Amino acid sequence: MLPPQWRERLRLPAIAAPMTDVSGPELVAAACAAGVIGTFPAHNAADSGELERWLHRIGEQVAARTPPGRRPAPLGVNLIVHRSNARLAADLRTVIRGGAEVVVASVGSPREIVRPLHDAGIIVLADVASLQHVQRATASGVDGVVLLTAGAGGQTGWANPFAFLRAVRHRYDGIVVIAGGISDGAGILAAQVLGADLAYLGTRFIATTESLASPAYRDAVVAATLDDITASRQVTGLPANVLTDWLRAVDTATLRAASDGPTSRGPAADGAAPDGPVSDGSALGGFSVDRLEHSLQAASLAYRDRMDEEYVVCALLHDMGDILASTNHAELAATVLKPFVSEENWWLLQHHGIFQGYYFFHHLGLDRNMREQFRGHANFERTALFCERHDQNAFDPNYATMPLEFFVPMVQRVMARPKRSIYLRAERNGADAKELLQA
Repeated sequence: MLPPQWRERLRLPAIAAPMTDVSGPELVAAACAAGVIGTFPAHNAADSGELERWLHRIGEQVAARTPPGRRPAPLGVNLIVHRSNARLAADLRTVIRGGAEVVVASVGSPREIVRPLHDAGIIVLADVASLQHVQRATASGVDGVVLLTAGAGGQTGWANPFAFLRAVRHRYDGIVVIAGGISDGAGILAAQVLGADLAYLGTRFIATTESLASPAYRDAVVAATLDDITASRQVTGLPANVLTDWLRAVDTATLRAASDGPTSRGPAADGAAPDGPVSDGSALGGFSVDRLEHSLQAASLAYRDRMDEEYVVCALLHDMGDILASTNHAELAATVLKPFVSEENWWLLQHHGIFQGYYFFHHLGLDRNMREQFRGHANFERTALFCERHDQNAFDPNYATMPLEFFVPMVQRVMARPKRSIYLRAERNGADAKELLQA
């Protein structure tokens, strides 16, 4: 159910969806002034400082664009809430100060941001793609959910919108927003009949003069039909609906073919199960890409997800032990990187093998839920997210992988000096002794 204070301000029960590299101050301001909730991803702004300037600019433009006697629709910001988002705390403070009335939380649990946002009077919505996601989001205290269904533009869901929405409405009476192929008034009305309070519209706004999209991309969107859309993991590693011609052109200079040489031993991401349980890996099929390609894909996915540099390096090196220690490769990588990374990243490296097993252990006669023994640990969700977004998705021979040379400076910076080591004490003692002699 919509907040009463919103109803009189909306000319349409719709949200201009937050779109990466498309939604900016002008588009959001125009939407709010026209009576549609305007939103944008915080990461479209280069940093928290620019985010603050964007919010100020949006406020000024909304005031200038809104006709006399009419109140503008609410302003919203999309926040990525996974623990590796180094900007989250700063962006959260900026959003609270900047006049936003709604926050859409994506990629992780919104639990930590709900209270400060509610204290500021801000409505919290959470992206969800399954009934389990809905249950977790509502338990965290959000005010509503955004149902990512099959047909959603950009990163998409997989559930049928009719079935998903009705199932959610049967269980939940909070705000429900539906995303997936809605582009006109008929779609909005259908969403309302099904029980949605609001409809997400994204693609419809790409070709507007206020969007950040390039003129060529706007023209391509206008010219495209339903048959010109492709669902692919190539861009972000997650299923996404994109223009087919654009997908063919993206990063063509860096597209890498799978290796023609021998593949590493280990389970293929979608390989068939061998007959009966195995213990030594000798009966398992090869990967669809070689180990270097997988590691580069994992790092590329992490980088494009705007993870911090240390996390990207961990993604690059997480399987570095696979050749020398294939039966305990996770522990080897964790041991090598332990002096140079945070406790959180070390734990992720140490346990990612078990967490990754969620995707294939059942094919080997093993318990795919072996990771549940760590449920409740502070780093559980973070490690599960790494495997879901940056490990499991990094086996695509057609992915636009970034070259190794791009990551070398990051590795050098992260490993320039240990953060924890028994030798650090000796270095400090040596420095103290030198200072005493010089005195």
